[in-house]
Amino acid sequence: MITDLAQSSITQRFVESYNELKRLGRVRSVKQFAESTGFIPQAWTGYESGKRRVNPEVAAAAAKQFGLSLTFLLHGEGPMFGPGETHNDVILPVAPTESNYRDLLPGEMEFIPIRFYSIKAMGSFLATCQDPKSEEQAEGEMMIWIKEPGVDYSKARGIEIEGNSMAPRYPHGARALVRKVTDGDWQHARGVHAVSTKTEMFVIKRIIDCENGVLVMRADNPDMPQTLRVPLSEVNCLWKVGEAYLPAER
Repeated sequence: MITDLAQSSITQRFVESYNELKRLGRVRSVKQFAESTGFIPQAWTGYESGKRRVNPEVAAAAAKQFGLSLTFLLHGEGPMFGPGETHNDVILPVAPTESNYRDLLPGEMEFIPIRFYSIKAMGSFLATCQDPKSEEQAEGEMMIWIKEPGVDYSKARGIEIEGNSMAPRYPHGARALVRKVTDGDWQHARGVHAVSTKTEMFVIKRIIDCENGVLVMRADNPDMPQTLRVPLSEVNCLWKVGEAYLPAER
């Protein structure tokens, strides 16, 4: 369930967007705006006063109908108007299928909150490695994500990428979903992973092999040809890095 605070912020930006659309002459009245986005006109006074909350599905419909940026409406990032975007800019770990959420209508979208750790809050994220209960006291926001059908998000967490060693898929400032890998599976891990070590190192690299108990990792960025070797005995925690959300350019 999306928090009341998050919906309050969405509502404020929704009202702000309507006012700008009206100023530009792209919408004539609240009634027209309501009919186009799926809310009852009587709710508008409550939106303006902050007593009612805009449903994220309505925000998605507004983005589609009027060219608004859903990144702006849901997260408050980037410009108000986007290049026709109507969902997270997600890079899937597998090839898209016909069931991909990109084909969903706004009313069919399901929005979920996911714990997010910025670069500054990475210490709190790493603390959850050995003490999962520490997340209950962790300082971190809840980011809103559009759920892809059939994907399990129960153990997913969001982290902010620092640096460009994994660009272009995971550039600096991108948000990526990560899922913890159990220690019995570390030697079989392949692909992009986040690793924390007992020496307090934290890196995100592509695991290409495990040689004699040592993870062999490389950067994706061709301008940063790095190879890193991390013994499994030095690993504290390992997370599989998956979907990426790329904030709009400011």
